[in-house]
Amino acid sequence: MAPQSPGARDDRLFAPLLLGLMGLRPAEVAGLRWGDIDFTAGTLDVANTRTMIGNARVLEKDTKSEAGERTLPLPEPVRLALLGFQVLQEAERAAMGSYYVASGYTFVDQLGEVMSTRQLREHAYSLMAKVGLRKVRLYDARHS
Repeated sequence: MAPQSPGARDDRLFAPLLLGLMGLRPAEVAGLRWGDIDFTAGTLDVANTRTMIGNARVLEKDTKSEAGERTLPLPEPVRLALLGFQVLQEAERAAMGSYYVASGYTFVDQLGEVMSTRQLREHAYSLMAKVGLRKVRLYDARHS
C-alpha cells in the first residue's frame, strides 16, 4: 500500500498497516503491544505474535523463531502514525468509558478489543480496493 495515498493516510488503521510495510508479519502486527514501542529511543520490540488457526481461533505465542525476536528502528513517519493512533485510542477509551477494553495491544478496534490477522487482512484489502490499488497479500510486503 502506498503511504502517500490520502485515503490510506486517513484510515483509522494506517499505523498498523505501515508496520506491515516495515517488514512485520501480520501476526507480529496483531501481537504488538504499546509496551513494545519505545517512542523516545525510536524502536519497537517484536516478541509476540497473534496467529489465526483455521481462520477462527487466535493463538498467541512467541515469534516464529529466535531470529524473529528483534528490535527494529522506528522510522519517523511510522513513529508519528503510531503516536497519532495512540491519541485516537485514548479518545476512544474516554468516549467508551467502562465499555472500553484496555488490553495494552496496539492493534485494537474502537472498543479496545484486540483485532486478529484476519481482520487486518480484510481491512487492508478493503482499503486497497477503496483507494484503487492492486490487491497484494500483506505477508508479501515483508519481502519488498
